[in-house]
Formats: sequence, structure tokens, C-alpha cells
Amino acid sequence: MDHVPCPFCGTLDYAQTIRAVFNEGLSVTKGSAVSFDPSTGKLVNTFYSSETRSDLCTRLTPVVRPGGMSAHAFSSFFLLLLLPVTFILTLLVFKTNPSSDLLQWVIPFALMVPPAIGVSMVLTPICMIINYILRSNSRIQWDTSERIYASSLYCHQDDVVFDNEYWGIPEEYAYYMFHR
Repeated sequence: MDHVPCPFCGTLDYAQTIRAVFNEGLSVTKGSAVSFDPSTGKLVNTFYSSETRSDLCTRLTPVVRPGGMSAHAFSSFFLLLLLPVTFILTLLVFKTNPSSDLLQWVIPFALMVPPAIGVSMVLTPICMIINYILRSNSRIQWDTSERIYASSLYCHQDDVVFDNEYWGIPEEYAYYMFHR
């Protein structure tokens, strides 16, 4: 990207790429300490790590990358959907009343649960493949937007993010980049 001047102040004196601003505003502290553990009577190493972000760094953080649902989420969804449907089908097919004898509807329901689980096991991988295909395009688009966004410029004097085509405050610009 060619360096374009800030649309407000007209200079590049106060402009930095978003990647540079983000890296400056991110601080990671790591360390370790030795302490005495009275329960074992030994010295113990303790490791710690912390990360802090400046307010500007937080404002410039892009939106979350689109992801897909896990296999666990899909199978849970289908089981939660199919078990009540199985219960209702049991009542309709076997014409039983749940308030009557317990075994009259529990046994048919128990017999219909394994097919419901089988349907869930078949539908889960099919839906995962469909989800992967549908989400792969949005991930590619997000990656492209993220590269452009990271190389866009931020003017510290005017609190504006800009490139050749568009400018705006960090929140508006991020929304524009990831929703166009």
C-alpha cells in the first residue's frame, strides 16, 4: 500500500501502520519465582505470565475470526433436537399416555432412542462438512481483510485509521474492513 497522507492533518508525521501500533501497545511480562512449599518441605519454581494492552491497542483489535462449530456442538445439537422428537413420536406411534403405566411408554421410548442417536451420528459429519465448506470462504475473506487492516495507517494526532479508499475512527474502520 502506498503511504497516503492523513485525510485530516495532511501529513504522515503522526501515522503508523496498525500492526506497529498494536505491537507497541501490547506488553507481555514473563517471570519466575522460587518459593518454599511447607507441605512438601521443598523449594518450588513458580512461573507466571501476564499480558496488558493499551486502550488504543484494544480499540484497534480486529473482530474475531469466523470459526466453525465443533463435532461436539453438532452432536449435542442433534441429540437435544432428536430426543424430544423421539418422545413425541413414541407417544403418537404407540398411542400411550405418559400419565398411565410407566412401562407403557418408557420401553417404546427406550427402543426409539438408539435410532435417534444413529441419525445424530450420521447427520453430524454431514453438517460439519457443509459448515466447513460454507465457512472456508468467510475465513479466506477474513484473512484478506486482516492483512489489509494490519497495513492500514493510524494517525495519532487525529485518532483516525485510513487507507487509499476509506477513513474513520478505529471502531468504524474495523467494522468497514470486516463487513464489506
